Amino acid sequence: MVSTYSLSTEIIRTSFGLIHAGGEIDQTGLPDLENAVKPLLGNPALKILVLDCAALTFINSKVVGYLVYLHTTLAKSGRKLILAGLNETLTDILSLVGLITILPHYETWEQAVENSKS
Repeated sequence: MVSTYSLSTEIIRTSFGLIHAGGEIDQTGLPDLENAVKPLLGNPALKILVLDCAALTFINSKVVGYLVYLHTTLAKSGRKLILAGLNETLTDILSLVGLITILPHYETWEQAVENSKS
């Protein structure tokens, strides 16, 4: 399977990191996701990382594992990971492994930013 995906990052309100992810991300695209996240994790002003999944159609178990890593890493330093725009497929995947009850999630990234305190 060839992984077709898109990634972009931005900083909002100084303390919010936002990653827009689209398409299908599996182990082929995971290194690019890790590289997109790395500078955000290294930013001491960043308190909340929002992963906008509105255009994301699929993730595999490696990406799910990376989300667990991100959640744990951020939580250790008093920061948090928030998901936004989950479709039914992604909600089902995250429900199967119990992440849907652990990770905060909103319908849109704008709602995530508006409703989260940094």
